[in-house]
Amino acid sequence: MQINLKKDAFLGQLFPGLKDDDWQDDSRLAQYLRNAYSRGGYTPEVKIEDEIVQISLDEQKVAKVNKVYQDALKLASKGAYDRAKALIKPLLDEGTQNAELFRVYGQCLAEEGDKEGAMDYLIDALKWDPNHTESLIVMGNLYAEGKGDLETAQVFFDKVMELEPDNYLALNNIGGVLSKSGQLEQGAVFFKRALEAEPNFPFALYGLALTSFKTADYAECFDYCCRAMSSAGNNDQFRTLIRPLRGLMIEAASYYAEAVTAEELYHSLHQELENATGRLIEIEPSENIPTAAKLEVAEYKKRGIHRVLYKPKYTAVAHLIMHELIHLELIMEAREIDENQLFLAQNKEVQFFRSRTGAAQKRLAKAGFDESRIDGFLDMLFHGMNSQIYNAPIDLFIEQRLYERYPALRPIQFLSLLKLNQEAVEGANTESAKLYSPRFVRDANITLSFTQLFLFRELFGLDMTGEIKEPRLYKKAEKLYADYLNMRADKEPGEEYDLVRWWGEDLELEGMYRLVGES
Repeated sequence: MQINLKKDAFLGQLFPGLKDDDWQDDSRLAQYLRNAYSRGGYTPEVKIEDEIVQISLDEQKVAKVNKVYQDALKLASKGAYDRAKALIKPLLDEGTQNAELFRVYGQCLAEEGDKEGAMDYLIDALKWDPNHTESLIVMGNLYAEGKGDLETAQVFFDKVMELEPDNYLALNNIGGVLSKSGQLEQGAVFFKRALEAEPNFPFALYGLALTSFKTADYAECFDYCCRAMSSAGNNDQFRTLIRPLRGLMIEAASYYAEAVTAEELYHSLHQELENATGRLIEIEPSENIPTAAKLEVAEYKKRGIHRVLYKPKYTAVAHLIMHELIHLELIMEAREIDENQLFLAQNKEVQFFRSRTGAAQKRLAKAGFDESRIDGFLDMLFHGMNSQIYNAPIDLFIEQRLYERYPALRPIQFLSLLKLNQEAVEGANTESAKLYSPRFVRDANITLSFTQLFLFRELFGLDMTGEIKEPRLYKKAEKLYADYLNMRADKEPGEEYDLVRWWGEDLELEGMYRLVGES
């Protein structure tokens, strides 16, 4: 197979990397084209006569080596390193001059833990192609991470910078080398340069998060962690980053929470709402409430003040208090247009619920529960389910508003929601719930828990949905969450109650409660 080209503008379009010296020196041009058309271990013959370029290719050999390389690359990307090496090794034994084959083989060895063997093959790759950036980067990583030889690692990274000044992998790795050597500010410069080349590159964000943590800027550290977690997502390429990121997020948020008081975070919102409602709002600790925090609206209790009660030993009480204050704000907004609604669950609703629990009652009786214990268990389920169907949709609007309006609260909001979500996950996976709870109650509970995890993932990047062992309900939860997102875009006061109704209908819970106009 022969390719004929002219030394003209078209050739320049095909190979934009050609420099002026290449055009002026036929030997340089021929070498450039030999490199460009080399595949596997085959190097083509290139002749240049009278401004005509002739490139002769061994089509069969090129196709053979290229296919082996592509197949090996796919296997390596899936972690099948032994199979990838088995494909490549015969070509290496034949004396191939292809740098990519040496690089892939070396990287397979590195992933398997054979750092020294990997470096031997990567050096071979660089002998055949001294400008092979991927091999240069991996060599730098092996010296920095495997040997702790930051000076030698820098030699390889500097070579990459000569070739590709905007190579974000090399920039990130240089940042890592500098940070490990104690040059935090210099390292941060390279991490930021990496982000300029590849916005939201998770490893660069993680590097900046570590730098911020070392300098005790815990708010900044937490922000970088969130960005890194969101960018990493479910990408297998970054799966090794998720666990250390999660740990760093929690640690940074915890240090931040220790440095601020609850009152300084909720003070301004507290004052604004007292002025807006014309009533005092008492904020008091209480161990006698069934949940982490509770709002008592003055009119519902027939008294002159509103109250926010919270459990003082709970994680991140500032968030609990501000959550209830924002709930009061939503109520006041709905009242202004006479759209506030009350959630009622009385005898009629109790009887409806009991009528659907016959099978569960039989299972409980068979397990040895007496009638009073069964009644108590069903009452607990009834009130718990009603609390969740009322609060879960409204909580999404509350948390979104807190996140957008109060950036200083975010690390504490994260800690609080993390604990609440961990409790929800634990409850969803409890074996006793599977055995004794009515199927419709358990399914609704898990579906609503998923919606809370979706918002948590959206706000902070941390995906906990895989921790609930009921993937069959994931799609249903996605539909509910989509309803929320559609409403959130242009929500009007009081519309959160519409979402309560819609979700109740979708979950077949509408007979368990009523929403009635406050007036």
